[in-house]
Amino acid sequence: MRACLALWVFLSTAWCESNLWSDGKRMAIEGKSTTINCFYNSKRYLFSNKYWCRGASRSSCDVLGDTRKVVKSEYKGRLSLVDDRRGTVQVTMHQLAEDDSGTYWCGIEKPYADIMTAVELTVTEGNDSK
Repeated sequence: MRACLALWVFLSTAWCESNLWSDGKRMAIEGKSTTINCFYNSKRYLFSNKYWCRGASRSSCDVLGDTRKVVKSEYKGRLSLVDDRRGTVQVTMHQLAEDDSGTYWCGIEKPYADIMTAVELTVTEGNDSK
């Protein structure tokens, strides 16, 4: 029984440590910037490429940029990814428009199957009153 419990604890810990997670949902104002944090296991994925993509499905999302400083042309100057090498990637989007609303994914390149987590971004019209 103890051996089974020890094996279960080891496998649970290994699985949890391999996870990638993020802020989940984000509200932002049109014309402004927002920063989304993606957290990862730095012991396991320190040197892996991390990326930001957009699309309803993780299997068909469009990669917009990555931590190797590759950014899709229409997002140049509007998107940056910074990996602090301690387990956090900060994704910052500038000059937001309402049509930037949608499903995005933080991803980490990994052999056979990348790990990904979804982020729902909602961009709303700014308030004209000061």
